[in-house]
Order: sequence, then C-alpha cells, then structure tokens
Amino acid sequence: MSSLTKREKRKELRLATALNEDGLSLVRGGDFTTAILKFFKALAIKERILGEMHPEVGALLNNVAVTLKDVGQYDKSAELYRRTLAIWEEVYGADDIITSVVHNNLAALMCELGNYEEAFSHLQRSLAIKQASLPSGHPGIANAHNNVADVLFNLGFTDEAEPRYQAALTIQIEAVGANHPDVATIRNNLAAVYDSLGRYADAEKLLQQALTTDRKMLTSNHPNLANDLSNLGYVQHKQGKLKEA
Repeated sequence: MSSLTKREKRKELRLATALNEDGLSLVRGGDFTTAILKFFKALAIKERILGEMHPEVGALLNNVAVTLKDVGQYDKSAELYRRTLAIWEEVYGADDIITSVVHNNLAALMCELGNYEEAFSHLQRSLAIKQASLPSGHPGIANAHNNVADVLFNLGFTDEAEPRYQAALTIQIEAVGANHPDVATIRNNLAAVYDSLGRYADAEKLLQQALTTDRKMLTSNHPNLANDLSNLGYVQHKQGKLKEA
C-alpha cells in the first residue's frame, strides 16, 4: 500500500481514471497498442494506491485482458483474466454474478486457443452462477445454455449439445418472444446439430423459422440473412430439393 497523503492518493487515482478513459477511447479508435500502455499505467497506479486485491484493480485487469485478446496476446490475456477472477471471487464471493463475466471471457479465450475442455469448465461455472442468481426465464441463462452447447458441439458431443440448445431456445422465446434475432441465432445453432445427426427435415424447419424472423426484424443487407439463406440452401440440397435450394 502507498504512504502518500490522502490528497496525493486522490490525485493519483484521478490520473489513473483519466488514463483508463483514454485507453477505452483509444480502443474505440482502433489504437490498441497505445491503449494497452495507458491501461498498464493506470493499473500500476491503482495497485500502488488501492492494493492488488481491490475490485477496481480487478475491473481494470479485465479491460486490459480484453484488449490483449483483441491483439492476439492470448497467454497474457489469460493471465490477467485469472487475476481478475481471483480478485472478484475474493471480494464478492465465488458465486456472485459478476464472476460469471470473467468465466465467460476466459471461456471465449480458451475457444480461440482450441482449448474447449477448459472453456467448457468455465461456461458450466457461469451457467451455474446465473441459474442461482437470475430469474429462471432470464435471457442470460438462455445465452449460458447456448454457450455450453456451442462447446459441446465443437467437442463432438452432438447428442449432449441438443438439449442445451433446446433449453436455450425455450428460455429465450419466453424472455424476448419468438420473433427475435437472438431466437433465430439459437434456431440456426440447433439446426446445425440436426444437420449433423442427419435430421434434415428438422433442421430445415428451424432454418425456415430463423429466416422468417430475420426477414422481419433485420435490414435486407444484414449478414445474418445471408447466413440463414446459405444454411437453408445447404440443408435443402442434402434432401435433394435442388429447385428450392
């Protein structure tokens, strides 16, 4: 901890806040290298003034980790995410909803590295936290089921991925209604499972529903529409529906 006077500490913390805000602005402008330098300067100040286990240090570590991931420094990013998680678990408790954010971030990073087993572990933990903390029909729980299903599917556990996608779809429809782009996304994901299982008619039905939703809710040049049409054409082609495809 620092031996500075209270006034000096406040001045230093204001500087750290300004450096962090500058970093965030630089990130939005695409200057990641300079942003990272700003973040680390802010981090050094906050660690010196507040201590290494302060929640503000954890929040700043998370910002730096996100940016490091964006520039491909995955190992360093993972290290900072783990430090963030350790701080937030110590400060808020391991079951606090805020820790699910870091579990999700670590899972996304592990997926980038192809480490789906560790990603699955973090996503399972995030799902458990959200189920204990949020209302049963909350879209955050739907997203958590979807993320777990994605990893299961990538690991080749197709039969286990299906009920997770089904749970995600049911909850998301309850939360936001059937005609929502997030629902269309889950329908696409579940359709991919059915396609891999050879259940082409089931996949086609879901893809038709997703396309109908996205046509209603998205602009005509939205990339999701092109994805819907491509997936639908692929499944129809597998069924020999060449004119429709």
